[in-house]
Amino acid sequence: MEEKDFELIENINILIKRKWLIIIPTLIIMILAGIFSFTLPNLWEIDMLIQPGKLFIQTEQGEFKEIVITDPKQIAGQINEKSYDVQIAAKEKLYIRGFPRLRAENLKDTKLVRVSLREKDTREAKLILNSLFDLLKIDLNKKIEVETKGIDTQIEAKRTAIKPGDQRHRQPDRAETASDRRQRK
Repeated sequence: MEEKDFELIENINILIKRKWLIIIPTLIIMILAGIFSFTLPNLWEIDMLIQPGKLFIQTEQGEFKEIVITDPKQIAGQINEKSYDVQIAAKEKLYIRGFPRLRAENLKDTKLVRVSLREKDTREAKLILNSLFDLLKIDLNKKIEVETKGIDTQIEAKRTAIKPGDQRHRQPDRAETASDRRQRK
C-alpha cells in the first residue's frame, strides 16, 4: 500500500515539474484554432423546398387521381447534375467557374425536394435559388401544357366519336320517362 502511495506522489511531482510541457502546447493549439476559425470566411447555408406540380385526372370510374408532373427524384438528379447552373449563371450574370454547388435531395417518404447551397453572400445565394425556382417553374409549366393538350385531344376525339343524332348518347328530356321512350320505339 505504501508503494502505491509513493508512486502516486511521485507521479504528481513529475506532473508539477513538467506542467509547462502540458500547458504551453495546449495554449498554442487553442490560439491557433481561434485564429484559424476567425480568419475563415463565413459560409451560410441557404435552402428551399420544392413541391413538384400535380394534376388531378378523372378516371373512367369517375374518381379523381393525383398525378405528379415530374418525379421529385428526377428533379433532384437534374439539379445535382448541374443541368441548370449555366442558365442561372447567365441570368444572374455570375461567373460559372465560381458558381456554388447546388445540392438537392428528395426528402424521404414525401414528394418534396430540398435544395441547398453554401455561399458567403446571402443575397447572391437567394438570387441563385430564386432563379432555379423560376427555371423549374418554366419546365414544369411546359410539361403541364403538354399534359393539358393531350387531355384536350382526348376530349375532342370523344366528341367527334359521338355523333349529334346518335340515339345511344342522346340525353332524355327531364319530363321524358322510361315508358315514353319504350312507346316511341
